[in-house]
Amino acid sequence: MELLETPGADKAGVQTKVNLKFAVLGYPYAIYDSFISVNIIKKLRQLGVMVMTAENIHPALLALQRNCDLPKRLFWTLSDVALKAAHLLFKQGRVDGILHLTAFGCGPDSLLNKLIEMEAKKHRNVPFMTLMIDEHTGEAGMATSLEAFVDMVRRRKEVIPCRK
Repeated sequence: MELLETPGADKAGVQTKVNLKFAVLGYPYAIYDSFISVNIIKKLRQLGVMVMTAENIHPALLALQRNCDLPKRLFWTLSDVALKAAHLLFKQGRVDGILHLTAFGCGPDSLLNKLIEMEAKKHRNVPFMTLMIDEHTGEAGMATSLEAFVDMVRRRKEVIPCRK
């Protein structure tokens, strides 16, 4: 199973340096489907990034999170979970970067993306990037975006070793 493969290992088994931890947030069907996500988890692991998702956070921890400054939880359950995960991860700063994988044309995603973006601006200690996928998303474009984000976060971590 792809999620259980060794982070940083390519197909030949060559180990790369794993020194970054990213959270990939979004709907599980988009994240875990290798065709829809254009193998985002595999690509990040090949770049030496340990990947976690909202599903890796204990539900009790998520239940304690407030959704930004919203008066109540989001109507869409998966959006609510992603927003609470983002809030927790930005607040704790235990990841080096957060990626929001969003599907073009998904109504709730447009709202969720804006809310996560607002949360990211409050907590500037964790870099954030949105990756939009649709039927025209190509592997080369996705790989370039991921490589640029990973390189930026890696350089930032070298310059600012302690972000607190």
